[in-house]
Amino acid sequence: MLKIINLRKKFDATPVLENISLEVQQGSIFAMVGPNGAGKTTLIRAIMGIVLPDSGRIEFQGQDLHANPQLKEQIAYIPELHHFFPDFTGRQLTQLYRMTYSTWDEERYLELRDVFKLPDNKKFKNFSKGMKTQMAFLLNLPINPRLLILDEPTSGLDPIVRKQVLNLIVDLVASQGTTVIISSHNLLELERICDSFGILSQGKLLLSEQVDTLKEEICKVQVAFAQGLPEEIAQHPGLLSCQQVGHIYTLILKDTALLKMVEKAQPSFIGKMDISMEEIFMSVMGGYQNA
Repeated sequence: MLKIINLRKKFDATPVLENISLEVQQGSIFAMVGPNGAGKTTLIRAIMGIVLPDSGRIEFQGQDLHANPQLKEQIAYIPELHHFFPDFTGRQLTQLYRMTYSTWDEERYLELRDVFKLPDNKKFKNFSKGMKTQMAFLLNLPINPRLLILDEPTSGLDPIVRKQVLNLIVDLVASQGTTVIISSHNLLELERICDSFGILSQGKLLLSEQVDTLKEEICKVQVAFAQGLPEEIAQHPGLLSCQQVGHIYTLILKDTALLKMVEKAQPSFIGKMDISMEEIFMSVMGGYQNA
């Protein structure tokens, strides 16, 4: 388990992370989403020890992550921008990782090399963006990480390789029980693989929950009211979103009591609809910004 306790970080006098507390269960895929400038990358860098928090604590497997260098060998990090030795070839980078990590799995590396088919003798600086991302996966997955942290992991990948990468992530969790944290703006893609979900905005964690639980707590309904949406429903704080087309209203509700209120108002039509992670994100962000 990864546990973040009361984490704070400022740059100059500007708060970037404000009292972040978060638990990510072992063997889960946690999606961290939020608008640009929300603090996602800073939080990832704090977990990795690249940025030191002003206060708070980060634990992994029950131990202080920053105080235990041996734990860091169990963590793989793939950022959006890759900064490997630019003049190293693919073969040289592989040898560096092979020598560095005692957990290196050569058989796994050979399997992945057949998947990505990258040139051994080409210098890393001459790789395309997509090839650099593939190289990052080729180097980091064979170390069999217990924690895999990904920042926009599919950026620059074509659809076929993107699907391969997502499948590799899911396979790693299923076979190794690896914990995965993914920061991405592609909510549709995240919804396919993640089981828990957190929204970060302006350095604050607005929510952190299992996806299935969220979809039970936040619902989407379509209703029809000939005389318009009743005022008590329109003004209810549990109404996250309301879209109207004629007499038809599409509502996203956070409060189960509000759903009962809608039903009690006897609309001429009511139907529950599937809700996506993107709709939950937009509704929560809209409610937060309008609060």
